[in-house]
Amino acid sequence: MKYTNTLKLSSFILIFALFITACGDDPASSGNEDPPEFPEFENIDADLSYFEQNSQATGQENNTNFTEAYFYATGLSAVTSSGLFYTAFFSSADQAEADFNNGTWRWEYSYSFEGETASIVLTSQEVGDNLVWEMNWSYDDGQGTSFEDYTMVEG
Repeated sequence: MKYTNTLKLSSFILIFALFITACGDDPASSGNEDPPEFPEFENIDADLSYFEQNSQATGQENNTNFTEAYFYATGLSAVTSSGLFYTAFFSSADQAEADFNNGTWRWEYSYSFEGETASIVLTSQEVGDNLVWEMNWSYDDGQGTSFEDYTMVEG
């Protein structure tokens, strides 16, 4: 059952990312009149050291939950190692109306597919000479598996 839910979520994310991928040539910029342009992404290497350290130190390799989390994390790591994954979600925000409040730009949008729902909140705030981006996800598969405000990207 959990494998099916994980497979459905992974499939949903992958299919969505492939349909929404868009490219841009403009660098990220900021201004109070207009929302900043979305950043460009490069390949991303996930830090899986938690699994390596805890597996060897505590013998977790025989724990079913640990093993399932390990395979889920390494699978998502493979998908997210390409910047296209995040580019798709950032470019989707471009279709949403940006709100500016207290120095923070905010985009919010959601999707539904076969009873599963996902909502994404993207924020950008100018800190010094940099823009700090944060993307939070909420998800519900309609069968009891859900999470709210999970920070997917920050930086």
